[in-house]
Amino acid sequence: MHFKTFPFVADVVDGKILEFPKLFYLQCEWVRPLGNQIVRQYSKTQCIVAKKVFQIYYQGQVFGSSQFTSVMQFDQYLSNVCRYFCTPARITINGCNLTRYGCNVIVYQPCPSGRLFKRWGCSVTRYGCTVKLN
Repeated sequence: MHFKTFPFVADVVDGKILEFPKLFYLQCEWVRPLGNQIVRQYSKTQCIVAKKVFQIYYQGQVFGSSQFTSVMQFDQYLSNVCRYFCTPARITINGCNLTRYGCNVIVYQPCPSGRLFKRWGCSVTRYGCTVKLN
């Protein structure tokens, strides 16, 4: 099964402020937002360096980014980048494309559940035949 990924630019990894931001591609299903945090560490000259970041938990690691400022903003970003859509599927009845006003009826179905055409959890039938997606 293919997992949807999204880009995440990290300024902090596991509590360590990175010298340069690093790009990661993370799987949508495994990310958990933690919220804002101020990360502090000592520089080479023994000065304290602090960075305010939005942190997420991903497979045992904590990543921080200054790209986001709230859980709501991060959730909205995930909602936009983690949508699953397959190519359009045509509905067929008895092997023929279902049309409406001369155009093929097309359904955009989320990929993870496959191309099942169901209504209220049941298979859809028309004139005694199961409606299936190509």
